[in-house]
Amino acid sequence: MPRFAVVLHVRGPFKEASSVAVYEGAYTCRFLSAENADGASAAAVEELRGEPRFQCFRTGSSEGSPRIEVDQVRAANLFEGRRGVPGYIFYDESSADAAKIKILQPRASA
Repeated sequence: MPRFAVVLHVRGPFKEASSVAVYEGAYTCRFLSAENADGASAAAVEELRGEPRFQCFRTGSSEGSPRIEVDQVRAANLFEGRRGVPGYIFYDESSADAAKIKILQPRASA
């Protein structure tokens, strides 16, 4: 079965459970095997929705659950995505000066 890299775009507003900062969105990438790109997209969205770490990020949302959109799907090589837990890149573009970006590194214990 072919492997795919699926980049997911999560649109908020939402925040991390332990933070007061509110983010407008985040990007994360999932690597999985599927019959085709559509199957990989659907599986990546479901995987993210069920992920405990993602559930913690959603707790601060005052407008319900954030929207999850598939930003990109591509064929992945054999070694991509084999290192463990995926990370997140959070952003907030509401600042008049510049976008605020935070990168949450994966943790081996997650």
